[in-house]
Order: sequence, then structure tokens, then C-alpha cells
Amino acid sequence: MAQQDLTPAPKKPAQRSWRRLVLQLVLWALALLLLVWVISQVPLEDILAILAQLKLWEITLLLLVNASIIVFFGLRWWLILRALGHSISYISVTRYRLAAFGVSYFTPGPHFGGEPLQVYYLRQKHAVPGTTAVASLALDKTFELLANFAFLVFGIALVLSSGVFGSLADTGALPLSLILLVLPLVYLVLLWGQRQPLSALVRLMPGRWGQRLVELFKSIEGQMNVFCLQHPVVLMQSVLISGLVWVALIFEYWLALRFLGVSMNFVEIMGIMTAARIALLTPLPGALGALEASQVLAMQALGLEAAFGLGIGLLIRARDVLFSLLGLIWGLLIRD
Repeated sequence: MAQQDLTPAPKKPAQRSWRRLVLQLVLWALALLLLVWVISQVPLEDILAILAQLKLWEITLLLLVNASIIVFFGLRWWLILRALGHSISYISVTRYRLAAFGVSYFTPGPHFGGEPLQVYYLRQKHAVPGTTAVASLALDKTFELLANFAFLVFGIALVLSSGVFGSLADTGALPLSLILLVLPLVYLVLLWGQRQPLSALVRLMPGRWGQRLVELFKSIEGQMNVFCLQHPVVLMQSVLISGLVWVALIFEYWLALRFLGVSMNFVEIMGIMTAARIALLTPLPGALGALEASQVLAMQALGLEAAFGLGIGLLIRARDVLFSLLGLIWGLLIRD
């Protein structure tokens, strides 16, 4: 008797699309429920009273500071592209990145999602080879993650050592953040040492697709190896830019708190910003609900009214939505 083939049939594209859609709907529903719960914990009149303190010139100044930070975000990617042999105007790089931010913001997990759009713009508008476009983005994202996780480690360590949040901060967040920090750091060190770690992992995949992916990753990581070896100055500039971005973000947060009538020292600001960064690690679209909840809990832990936490959370949310929408619109209007 012939043996029955028990190998499961491959999933159809329609099935994968349907499951992906259901997952996204579930995540959006959870995010909205969490946001509604957070808002229900604070009287509406208290929130309106805090937000009403903002003057028109203060809102304008905050928007200008945020716009400056967003423009500054593109500098690292622009330098990397130039080092890889592609001189693209800084304005173009900035709007490509802003458009990608808009896509990432409205998809599960606010850190990734818009990168394919950046690759598309580089290939279609500037004839940048696909492997070079991916290499530039991988380098830019590695520096970004390195800076983000370094901030997270520093913030958690500062909060734990100062005891500013009391027992609320007594969690396993520090070891986890250290692991997250080590990943991009080790990857960057391996690239600098002319290693190709992702290519080595892909090589374990069997079949023709595995071989094709090996060749693709070898081309991408090969260019990243060349960048780290031949452009150490740009590498150090990228590290410096990543640090300066966080200095600007801390200043922006301090300014927003001052305008809302909240006075905090450096440790407290770092604590509440660290809570926000942890919330942004959730898979919810734009960390919707999680961000607001983190700010409410952090403010309460500091002995302040929950309304201040929700106020700063909604202010951050309004800013991010505004720039995300501007990025999407700007991206759609790209013609050059």
C-alpha cells in the first residue's frame, strides 16, 4: 500500500492575507479599547483644563522643534547613502523618511513597516540598486536601534538606581533592554570585522530559495562591510547623530512638560520618557493606548495627577499623527 503524504499543503496567499487582516483588526481593537480605558480613568474636564493652558505660540514652537527633529532624522541616512556612492538631495531623503514614518506609524509596531517604501523611492526616483538601498536602510536602522536601546538601558538603570518610581520599576526590564542593546551592537561590530552574520544564518536554509537569499544577503552585507571598513568617519558621525537626536528629543519633552505646567528634574524626565519607550515596544499600531497608559502610570508614580500623564500622552499622539499624515501626503505627491 502506498504511503499517504502527510505533508501539510502550503498556505494559499488568500489565507495569509485574511489572517494578516484579522490580526491587524484585533490589534487595532485592543489598542482602541486600551485607549478608551485610559481616557475613562481621567475626568474630561481635567484633561481639557490642562490642554487649555497651551498658548498658540507654545504649540507653534513645539511644532517647529518637532519639525526640526524630523528633518534632523534624515541626516544619518543621507550621509550613509553618500558614503555608498549615491548623492541624493537632503530634502528628498527627508521626505522619503517622513513618508516611511507615516506608514510605520499606522501599522503594528511603530518602528518598522515603511522601509519598503524607502527602497521603492530610491530605486524608482534615483536608480539606486536594490541591494544598495537595502544596505543603506539596514545601516541606518542598526544605528537607530542602537541609540534607542542605549537610551532604554540608561533610562531603566537611572530609574532603578534613583528609586524614582519606587517598587513600580522593580521588574526584569533592565536585563531585557540589555539584550536588545547587545543585538544591534554585536551586529555592527561583526560588520566592522568584515563578517556577514545574516548571510551565515540564511545559508542554513535548504533549497534554491535559500541559495538565492544567501547571494542577496551577501551582496547587501558586503556593501555594509565596505561602509564600516572604508568610512569610519561617517560611522562615527552616525553614532554622534543618533546621540544628538536623543538630546533633542529630551529637550522637546522637557519643553512640552513646562508648557503644560509640570516641573521635573532630569531623572524624572528620563523616567517618564523611558516608560514611553517601553510602551513603544508593544505591537499595537503607534502604541495606541499603551503610550497613554504608560504616561498616566508614570505620572501617578511620581505623585502627580493622572490628567498630566494623559495630557502629555495626547499631545505626543497629536504630534505623531500630524507628522505621519503629512508624511503620507508628501509621499503621495512625490513626482521627481
